[in-house]
Amino acid sequence: MIEIELYGVPRLRAKTARLEVDATCLGEALVALAVSCPGLAGTVIQGERLHPAYKASINSDRFVDDPGEPLQPGDVLLVLSADVGG
Repeated sequence: MIEIELYGVPRLRAKTARLEVDATCLGEALVALAVSCPGLAGTVIQGERLHPAYKASINSDRFVDDPGEPLQPGDVLLVLSADVGG
């Protein structure tokens, strides 16, 4: 299991701040997130990728965009609007 935390527009569209999903890579996590939060599908999440206006970060350490980027149990995936915090 990994935890996904949402900020900015993704949080508003999902109507939740966080949830847990089973995923071994970024693409799987985004698909699971879109299924759990249909308000993100087709807008914030496009298939196994984020729309370019949104960013993903693993453990607040680095930004990632490759759907094959591996995730480990216990990782925290942040999904945020590209302009949040700036």
